[in-house]
This record gives sequence, C-alpha cells and structure tokens, in this order.
Amino acid sequence: MVFTVFQVIYNVGIYLFFIITLPYFFVKIITTKKYRGGLIHRLGFLSKEAKNILRKGNIIWVHAVSVGEAQTSFPLIDKLCVRYPEKNIILSTTTVTGQAVAKKWAVRRNRVTVIYFPLDFFHIFHRLFTSYKIDMIIILETEIWPNFLMEAYRHNIPVILANGRISQKSYDGYKKIQYLFAQCTRAIKFFCMQDKADAEKLYRLGIDNKRIIISGNIKYEASAAISVDEKISEAMRFKLNWDENEPVLVAGSTHKGEEEILCQIFNEIRKKIPALKMVLAPRHPERLLDVENILANNNITYLRKTSLDYYDTIDKSPQVILVDTMGELRHIYLLAQVCFIGKSLVPGGGQNILEPASLAKPIVFGKYMDNFVVASKNLLEAKGAVMVNNAEELKNILIDLFLSPEKRNILGNNALKEIKKCCGAIEKILSCVKSIMPE
Repeated sequence: MVFTVFQVIYNVGIYLFFIITLPYFFVKIITTKKYRGGLIHRLGFLSKEAKNILRKGNIIWVHAVSVGEAQTSFPLIDKLCVRYPEKNIILSTTTVTGQAVAKKWAVRRNRVTVIYFPLDFFHIFHRLFTSYKIDMIIILETEIWPNFLMEAYRHNIPVILANGRISQKSYDGYKKIQYLFAQCTRAIKFFCMQDKADAEKLYRLGIDNKRIIISGNIKYEASAAISVDEKISEAMRFKLNWDENEPVLVAGSTHKGEEEILCQIFNEIRKKIPALKMVLAPRHPERLLDVENILANNNITYLRKTSLDYYDTIDKSPQVILVDTMGELRHIYLLAQVCFIGKSLVPGGGQNILEPASLAKPIVFGKYMDNFVVASKNLLEAKGAVMVNNAEELKNILIDLFLSPEKRNILGNNALKEIKKCCGAIEKILSCVKSIMPE
C-alpha cells in the first residue's frame, strides 16, 4: 500500500489532533447530548442492521450532513430506488438532527438504511471499503473528507458530488492547496454543480471540464416533491383557534441575534396589527432556553409547540408559538401569511428559502444569503421574495405585506412559478450515475 506525503501528514495530523483534544471532547460527550449521539457508530462500529445490509452488496452510499442536505437527498434517493431496484441505499448524516429526520423518512423505505457518518480516520474507511462492496458513493453539496475519498479512489469506488457548491471562502482555501485538493478528489467522476459560478471555481482549481456538470439545484425539486403534512398545521390551527386569515409570521431557522430583533419588531408591528401572531423556529434546539428568555424579556406570551399536545383547544392563544420539534418546519410554513428566513439578518449564510417558495408563500430574508446566492437572486429577479438590509426595513416590509393581501399573493405565486421553472437537476445527476454505475 503506497501513501502520498500528503496522506501521511494528514493522517498523522488528524490522529494527533484527536489525541490532544480527547479530554475536551470527553467533557462534551458527558455534558452535551449531541456529542453523545451515535458516538460508537461515528468511531466506525456500525449497527447490526447496517452490517447486514452492507454484506448483501449492491450498495449506493449517499452522504448528507444535516437536516437540509438529508431532505434534499430524499427525492434523489426515491428515484435511485426506482431506477435501480436491485440496489440498497446507505444514507449517512453527520448531525444528530439530520439523523433524526433521515430515520423518520426512511421508516417506510425498506431499502434505505440510515447511519452516522464515521470520523474521517484512515483505518475506518480502509476497513469498511475492504470488508464491503460499495458500488457508488454520492455526496451532497461540499463534503470533502480526504480519507473517505482517497480510500474510495484506492478501492475503485466511483463518487459523484451532487448539488455541489463552493463558497468564496472555501474556494480561497482550496486555492492555497490546489494540488492537495486535486489529490483528494480523484475519486469524484462528476462534480454536479448548482450553477455556472460554482463550476467556474472548480475549473480554476484545475478540475477537468469533462468532470464538471452544471446540473442546477436539487433543492428546487426537493421542495416541490416532498409532501406536506397538512395535519400538523391544521392541528395547530384548531388548538389555537386561528382561522385561515389569521395574520401569522413564521420565522424559520432563526439564529443567535435574530430572535431579539424579531421580538422587538413583533411588538412594534402589533401596535398596528394587534392580532399578529408569530411562529418562531430556532435552527438549533439547544438554544430554546435562551430564546424563551428573550421572549420573556420582551413581555411576549408564548407556548412551546409540543405543549399543544396537552390541550384540546386554547381559549386565549399565546402571541408566539416556539417550535421545539425537528423536521416539521416545512409543514408549519402552511400557517404563514408571511415567512421570514433565518440566518440572513445576521452574518451566517441564510437558510432554505425554497421550502416556503414551493408553498407559494411570500418570503422575506436579510442580506446575508451567501449559502443560497443563486436561489435568492432568482427569487428576487422573479419578484417572488423581498430582501431587507436591516431591522427597520424588515419591520416596514412586514407591515406592508400584512396589510396587503394582493402583494402577498403576487409574491407567493411568483415564488412558486420560479420553483417549477428551475426543476430538472435530479435527471442530470441520474444521467451521470447511469454512465458510471458498475455492471
């Protein structure tokens, strides 16, 4: 077995890092639930169920990271199951929340097994790829793990990067180690990129044009294809005694620094629109206590979403419903007259704007949408969303939209048209899969 200098340095570095930081992670494992989730599996010890599936062979391994990437992979996996009925799918995620959403989705799909993605240690992937026959690996977005990819290359496992994107920050980093980037990505037969700008970055990094495909963004199709459970939103509406014309702001996937702004704006808007309600869904569940303190400090009455289970109906509904469940935001967007997309009013890169767009909901987001540059640009050009630069602009546009049903309808309808227009990425990716799928 021959190792390059880079592989030796990388592996020595990663093992040393693991040993040095072990005390820190040991404390985190004891004190923080998300670090305990799937720990044994992350160390490469797969469940009995996963081992049994892997022993059967005919495996396509799809790797996502968190909730967003996992949900994006669902319609792609469904089509893989139809096109390749003899194949079994391993779906791996990195985060606890991604794992929960993926397992809930996979319950009704007996050919899909969900696992935690192992830590990027050489010995783990060498053992996995030596012990089990993997036909193909599909990576969602930009998960470049050196040992994972280099061992795939060593074992002749073809890899496709699907729904690829490269942020400017990542590109600048890869540019400094361009040769090493090329070495790490030799296993990737096709880079299916979201747009031309991402494709050009790859080309400047030295990737052969024949390996670069501009496929578009799967999230358009995922948003359109994933069914919406109206029972979730209708149950909330019934218990809260909200009618269909209730002025509701759904603030989805909010991040630190945004809840304070939203609560202040909410109180100001209620002076003009007293009936206004808000459904607030923080991106990270571990921040719920902090968000509750923010609501209390702003004298806003609230109730956790799971607390609704204890009521038949509520005579006087709270001003805010705090979402403390995972994987339900898409369904909850149905309650909205207006949707605000989190992680965009403060620097962070934004969150998925396509889910509410596919439901024909009017969308407002901040100026920090680095992770959704093309999607946000397309929606703005289609007049299917509104971007704001600060809290004052957000307040003013929300008041304007809540007071104008016509403007809301125009925004929502334009958003849905844009979603339908931009579908087609999955078929392009499946064409790449077909061209390199082992016989």
